[in-house]
Amino acid sequence: MLLGCQHKAQTQQMTFLVLPRTLSNDFHASLVAGVKAEALGQQIALDIQPTPTEDDYAFQIRQLQITGSKPAVQGVIIEPGHSANLLFTLQQFDQRGIPFIVVDNPLAFPNDYTLKHYCGFVGTDNQR
Repeated sequence: MLLGCQHKAQTQQMTFLVLPRTLSNDFHASLVAGVKAEALGQQIALDIQPTPTEDDYAFQIRQLQITGSKPAVQGVIIEPGHSANLLFTLQQFDQRGIPFIVVDNPLAFPNDYTLKHYCGFVGTDNQR
């Protein structure tokens, strides 16, 4: 899944920025464990930056601006702390050609909003 939105063959190890909402509960921790397992199998390095609290989207924006601006980051996996407030920052990634995957909390896109490198949403049905 992680390499599913890759546009060209890579000869070096890729690094993904991973922004989970928190690691303080089992759901979010299991989500990160799954990403780690998949990345290991595909030899992808991860820079995991969990938010201090579940709804701290400002932390996520800062991490996207700081860590995501490094040339070593070739992709982003984000569990948004807010469905609309991250759109501008993610649009900047999109314009730079950096693909991203949204997990658990879908983004609220305006009707005329198009992102070329948005690889999709992965969610749950909250059923057993």
